Amino acid sequence: MSSAIVDFRHLIGGRIRRSMASHPTRTSLNYRLIPALFLIVLGALFLLDNLGLAHMDVGHLIATWWPMFLIAAGVRQVLRYREKAAATC
Repeated sequence: MSSAIVDFRHLIGGRIRRSMASHPTRTSLNYRLIPALFLIVLGALFLLDNLGLAHMDVGHLIATWWPMFLIAAGVRQVLRYREKAAATC
């Protein structure tokens, strides 16, 4: 009878591990959220410009600040590498 309990516990543990592996961690979810938020803000800027509520040259804004996107992507990669290195220790 105790072997059935052990097998049952093993089965539940395997399901929990698989379920945890299939769900993204909080940090990876945050990293996925950044590009989505960027697109939302960019879309809002275009919408405000088209409606005449904000007079800005979005093309000039992007042409001026495009290096910041490269810097942000690099910082993101460094942080992701550090998290993976810390997780393996």
